[in-house]
Amino acid sequence: MVILVIPLIFGVIGGFWANAKGLNVALWAIVCGLLPIIGLILLAFQKSTKA
Repeated sequence: MVILVIPLIFGVIGGFWANAKGLNVALWAIVCGLLPIIGLILLAFQKSTKA
């Protein structure tokens, strides 16, 4: 059960964060769900596309 919950939580966090930066929500939710810590680190270094 925990194996499914942890990626889901990281995916939701990554999706919300990507949305706030104006990035593709679905893509970043999948990346952060599959690679939780690495995905969030990569997302942190992405530039915002919002003006």
